Amino acid sequence: MIRIFKNNNIPTIYVHGEMSGHSNSLEVTNAIKELIENGYEGRIEIDLSNATLIDSINLGMLVLTYKRYDTDKNDIIIVNPKGMVYRVLHESNLYKVLKIIEK
Repeated sequence: MIRIFKNNNIPTIYVHGEMSGHSNSLEVTNAIKELIENGYEGRIEIDLSNATLIDSINLGMLVLTYKRYDTDKNDIIIVNPKGMVYRVLHESNLYKVLKIIEK
């Protein structure tokens, strides 16, 4: 499940629970796509602090979403990965590909 809020005028997509199967990754991708298609330019955060698991499908979709939408006009940032999600992102070396920060 995802929710979208603006924090200091920065759209933040909050992911809750397991990121497994196609549904979560498509929700995140579609949320980013909708923001950009509606004219938003700037930083977009994907907050993974409440994500408990991430599978290979969702890892791949994060990379594809990042490569497609992180441009000169938009900055896609993964924030606050915790526990298993943090471990998977680091063990897969995706922290070298994606912009990941801890707040």
